[in-house]
Amino acid sequence: MHAVIFAGGAVQPGEAVAAAIASADLVIAADSGAATALHYGCTPAIIVGDFDSLDAPRLQELKTRGSRIVQVAVEKNETDTELAVQAAIEEGASAITLLGGLGGERFDHTMANILLLAGFEVVPLRIVDGPAICWLLRGQGQAAINGQAGDLLSLL
Repeated sequence: MHAVIFAGGAVQPGEAVAAAIASADLVIAADSGAATALHYGCTPAIIVGDFDSLDAPRLQELKTRGSRIVQVAVEKNETDTELAVQAAIEEGASAITLLGGLGGERFDHTMANILLLAGFEVVPLRIVDGPAICWLLRGQGQAAINGQAGDLLSLL
């Protein structure tokens, strides 16, 4: 099952974003990522967060639409996005795409989202933003990378 998680950062539109949304079996939002999900025509099945960045009327609208709300404490050791990834795994996700994980006003959240790529070994996790697709390769193995001549590829 492919889960798409809308984090709280800006989502730069692109073909990879559209493809991720179209292939989603489950949509989860991390706090204000719920507003972005609605902008993209998705009603999250689950919304996880301390709700410091999603206004009460929008939260009520999502409850009315049937979203399950998982409210967590403001004081915690995980980001709302990390908790959303955990929720996706608990729901049985076999692949997770994170949208809105690279853009936004908080660089600390961008870094935390990049570190999530290494934090969950039980399920493949990728971050998609506009034309960029980020993922972690672990150990030996092979990976197929699709593209065209002239596309930008970075290996770090």
